[in-house]
Amino acid sequence: MFDVDGAFKRMLSEVFSPILSRYGVDEARHGYIMGFYRGGLTAVVMKWVEGGCAEPPEEIAEIIKTVIAK
Repeated sequence: MFDVDGAFKRMLSEVFSPILSRYGVDEARHGYIMGFYRGGLTAVVMKWVEGGCAEPPEEIAEIIKTVIAK
């Protein structure tokens, strides 16, 4: 339906890997780092869904932005 795996693979190869490489992160670690962020984003969204989507989407987006910025 949403091809999340494909989207993350494209984001890794086209966006995140070049940035990580620019900062000197070993290419062998790129997939692990992306997996970490993907797992965290998924956990936040699942918690929101399990709670009946009580908070507005903008609040969840702010939570994700706060976590990623740390």
